[in-house]
Amino acid sequence: MSSISTLEFVWENKSLWPRHWTERIFCSQVAKTNKFELLKWIREEKKCEWSVGPINAAAEQGNLEMVKYCVANECPINEWACARAAQNGHLECLKYLHEEAKAPWDYWTAYFAARNGHLHILEYLVERKYDKYYNLACERAAANGHLDCLKYLRETAKAPWDDLAVREAHKYNETECVQYLLDKNCPLPFGWRYEHGELITGYSSSSSSSSSSSSSSSSSSS
Repeated sequence: MSSISTLEFVWENKSLWPRHWTERIFCSQVAKTNKFELLKWIREEKKCEWSVGPINAAAEQGNLEMVKYCVANECPINEWACARAAQNGHLECLKYLHEEAKAPWDYWTAYFAARNGHLHILEYLVERKYDKYYNLACERAAANGHLDCLKYLRETAKAPWDDLAVREAHKYNETECVQYLLDKNCPLPFGWRYEHGELITGYSSSSSSSSSSSSSSSSSSS
């Protein structure tokens, strides 16, 4: 949908829509074009129904003009608007949503910011006394190698973490994050150990050798 004429054709030929589409889904698809004039036209000329989809799409794309239009025209809004703005680092949209529109936010806002390495979003959350952190924020920052975000989450935001942070950072070979987690005594997965500067995942080779020797001795004696 690249123009109003194309949009009008699609609107007038609803029989061509995918079977699961409703007006609300259609309105969300229009918002995803990132063209404000199309969303405004379909709402004002065709009175197309909408739900949370359009403002979520606008926030995800960083389209502040579209976000403001949605808010001014009472588009339904939930926690996902802030989460989507944070996901792609759109600070101005996030600020507007939280400060002007009073949009709610939850742990997904920090999760997406940490996952995608948006330190400036995490700094804003601390500034606004955000308190919705969950273990997954540190885990995703570690898994994706965002050491600056991981440090900030733990040291400034006081975000919680668990053994998944170590497991995921190790899985994706994010060595700097692994070392930071170990240095800060992050919990280790069951069966893992950190001894003499070495991370041992599961049973050590020496333990396995001892077990094998014991088994061999038992077999021989019997």
